[in-house]
Amino acid sequence: MLVSAAVPSASAQDGAPGTLRFRSGAWQPPVASAPLVSGDGPRHEILQFDDAVDRARVESLAAAGVRPLRFIPDNAVLVGTDGPSDLSSIAGLRWRGALPPAAKVSLDTRAWMQSSPAQASLQVITMHPDVARADAEALVATLGGVVDDRASLGGAVVLARVTREAIGRLADADAVAWIVPANEAMA
Repeated sequence: MLVSAAVPSASAQDGAPGTLRFRSGAWQPPVASAPLVSGDGPRHEILQFDDAVDRARVESLAAAGVRPLRFIPDNAVLVGTDGPSDLSSIAGLRWRGALPPAAKVSLDTRAWMQSSPAQASLQVITMHPDVARADAEALVATLGGVVDDRASLGGAVVLARVTREAIGRLADADAVAWIVPANEAMA
């Protein structure tokens, strides 16, 4: 995975209708949406609406079998699903799709990847809120990270030494929400 592809950016499109704002910058979802009925297996998706996400909309999502996890500016919510979910009856759904891998990687991590691609770096890898810590650590290890358990970060937040290639694999992983450099003093 090339993390620089489709990188969210601070640009004139930040205020454009439909723009989503992440910590890594603004991102304009593609015009074409994913199907309103998702495939098998658990996953995390962004649901973007024509207008604000209010309590009634959150309740309708829960009734449709998805778990609202986090609000995303503007007019979007990150949800978790355990399997197929039909959202065709949800009013105002503008776009449905995965969190782009580039939106998961901080600007500082991206800068490190461009300047020091051969060495490993200590990174904080945050999973989505519904991911168990044991699963988070196993995923990081499976995808090439060396978990550093000397610092207790709580929840599904993992401190690990990772290479550029491992960061790419982690950013592609559905369970990962955010990757940012750690302070070496944390270890």
